[in-house]
Amino acid sequence: MRKNLEKGVLAVAALCAVFWGLQACRQLNPDPQPVEMTRIDVARALGRAHPSFEFEHEFCTVLSTLILSAWDESGDWKGDLQGDATAFAPMLLYAFAHDVQEDLLRIMADRTVAHEARMVNQCLLWPVPSMEVVIGFPALAQPFLATGDDRYRRTFLRGVRLGYVLARYFPGALTPFVSDRASVYGATAYLCFTAARMADTADAREEFVLKGTALVEQAGDECWDGEEGRYTHQNMLDWPQGTMMMALVSAYRATGETRYLDQALSVLKYMDRCCLDEAGGFSGHPRPDTRALSGNNIMAWVFLDLYEATRDRRYLERARRVLAWIFSPDLFDPSEGLISHHWSAEEGRAGYSCTGCNFHTLVCVYRYNTLLKQGLSRRDRPPQHLGEVAAAQRKIFSP
Repeated sequence: MRKNLEKGVLAVAALCAVFWGLQACRQLNPDPQPVEMTRIDVARALGRAHPSFEFEHEFCTVLSTLILSAWDESGDWKGDLQGDATAFAPMLLYAFAHDVQEDLLRIMADRTVAHEARMVNQCLLWPVPSMEVVIGFPALAQPFLATGDDRYRRTFLRGVRLGYVLARYFPGALTPFVSDRASVYGATAYLCFTAARMADTADAREEFVLKGTALVEQAGDECWDGEEGRYTHQNMLDWPQGTMMMALVSAYRATGETRYLDQALSVLKYMDRCCLDEAGGFSGHPRPDTRALSGNNIMAWVFLDLYEATRDRRYLERARRVLAWIFSPDLFDPSEGLISHHWSAEEGRAGYSCTGCNFHTLVCVYRYNTLLKQGLSRRDRPPQHLGEVAAAQRKIFSP
């Protein structure tokens, strides 16, 4: 009886959170004014802002191809298989627009975020009706993180609170979007730590840090396989490990507790032992003989996060190795100007690509070069925790 009562209370709380979040989203009015887009010379713009830029040719080729072939005036990028272009395009475009002083790039970022806001605005049914709404949701954080524009900040924070309730008590509601339960915990925890950086009070920051660490602990209780040294999976091997490493490094940065960093490095040992190819790529998406762009993007992201957290340059070099494999003939097709979806031992390079995964790669390349430039200009040292870490984490994509 008591268990049923507790479940009922949790269900009511979750539904209230859904209603609260959706009501907040309905207040948005993100319709953009029409603006005629013109061709952007990516190579010239990059050369002005970054005279020395690793993977320059590949970066310019892919971004130019995406702008010319995948951009849509609505902000809904073409060829986006899961909606992740909505999440990753603004991360890159805001940072690049600031560095090269190109308003058209900023307009494209604004349009993409507004597209996500419109979808959230229309989200009136339970459960959340589309993958694009869920996967693209981090876009709402980018205007604040990149420029300080808080137009969508409160909606993002409310959405993260809703996501936390679902992940904590009803993880099965989110599993279809990310394939495995550990990925639900890892991705949602990462958003909680992002929300902590965006909170405007000490109490709110503490709230989101506690939410993030609670999900990390829950993943350890429910999904950790101590014998294998990894998180369990039913569908994808690489996503649960990658998203949990992202969450664990964020937990370490937010709390200063080294056990979180130790756990992340323990998972990394498993990935190195079981999934790392001598060419530099990681397999396990979904089969052991398949190396996917999305999983390798996550691994590059993990290495960049580890470098930010520790200032150990070995992680920066490891990120470079993953990116070098991504731009190898295994995945990169120069004739198409895009990176393929995956490589398999049986079929070789896939015959199709995903706009969102390509943007994810470009974000990693831009982060890598920004961190490399910062490391060359000052002595590497790990940032302090708690108060200082929020400012340190915002530097990569802030003016």
